[in-house]
Amino acid sequence: SLCREGEVVGSYYGYKVAGIITNDEMLAKAKAQGQDAQIGDFLFVDTDGNGTLNDSDRQILGNGLPSFNYGLNLSATYKIWDFSLYTYGVFGMKILSYTKMRMSIMNPSDDSWTPALLEESYNNMWSPTNPNGSLARLTRLYDNKNARISDAWVVNGDFFKISNLQVGYTLPRDLVKKLLIQNVRVYFAVQNLATISGYTKYGDP
Repeated sequence: SLCREGEVVGSYYGYKVAGIITNDEMLAKAKAQGQDAQIGDFLFVDTDGNGTLNDSDRQILGNGLPSFNYGLNLSATYKIWDFSLYTYGVFGMKILSYTKMRMSIMNPSDDSWTPALLEESYNNMWSPTNPNGSLARLTRLYDNKNARISDAWVVNGDFFKISNLQVGYTLPRDLVKKLLIQNVRVYFAVQNLATISGYTKYGDP
């Protein structure tokens, strides 16, 4: 992340990806910029146009602050029954997802473990039999640094969460008075009932 005047605190900062290197012309362009690439790797963008890919080509890629927060609380009572529902969500949030990267790249990371791949990521990897894949080729090598921070790992983090659901039953007063009790309420509650989001395949947004 980056702190820069005029930008949101903690903005994501990294490279932009132009797509997957799929032919010799794109490969020659990548190598001319200094990328140690092969066909099937990411083609990173030389944003400053100096012909070399380096740290100065990194750009602001977004931030984790949503454009809009919302929530909905519902409650109802019928005789001795009561019901409440608490929900909330965000819109316009981006996540720089380390999880997506780890589940889409096979090379070992800092912990030296080769990660398990998400099936969806595996199916989207470029290969000679999947030439339209949107993710870099399957390899344990790190020559082209496909896992470096880039917009390939910035994903939509919008979500709607059902945070709390509660149903209650208040025992009749005539019954509890006999027990010398003023009021008794029995309830059933569920926390974090459901999250609706395109991000849930990577975890809780």
